[in-house]
Amino acid sequence: MYDGEDALAYLETDCYDVAILDIMMPKMDGITVLKKLRAGGSQIPVLMLTAKSEIEDRVLGLDSGASDATLVAQAFNSVFSVGNIGEKFVAIAMFLFAFTTVLGWSHYGTKAWEYLFGTKSTIVFKIIHIGTIILGAIMTSSLAWDISDTFNGLMMIPNLIGVVVLFPLVMKITKNYVDRKIRKKDVKPILSYDPELQKEAEDNLDT
Repeated sequence: MYDGEDALAYLETDCYDVAILDIMMPKMDGITVLKKLRAGGSQIPVLMLTAKSEIEDRVLGLDSGASDATLVAQAFNSVFSVGNIGEKFVAIAMFLFAFTTVLGWSHYGTKAWEYLFGTKSTIVFKIIHIGTIILGAIMTSSLAWDISDTFNGLMMIPNLIGVVVLFPLVMKITKNYVDRKIRKKDVKPILSYDPELQKEAEDNLDT
């Protein structure tokens, strides 16, 4: 269909397996069509087709009723339909993915906290971590995405600091490698940034 009004009329009068809506359709945008479909009780799976890539646009589409994991579950169920095994498989897979992700980040964060503040204080991080899990379960999806994007962006700060600080060392090691392997110069290999470890490594090579 060329515009949203025609798309809504067809979707309300006929039966379709799936609908693909463009958010920026003329006359009536895809989000409005989707909201009207859901308000009318239609549960047809809907995919949103758009050039917009902002998190807010994705969240708006999902909040308006666009299909996400439920569409995947229905796709599995169309092949493995006995006892709704397809939907159950997707539900179990999503649960295991979420659970293992929480466990993984808990361990990773605990070890980082332990390195910074000591072993005895890790209970503080664990309490904070549990609190964030509870907050993530009860807050709106748009706010959760905003917080996630903010902290993902903040992670680049220590990474950039590390890149800048270690840049001279990387250049030194690279020059040493090029001199030895490409220019065939008789220079000692750099085996460690630490002089004591360098000497120990050289002694091990000699033996």
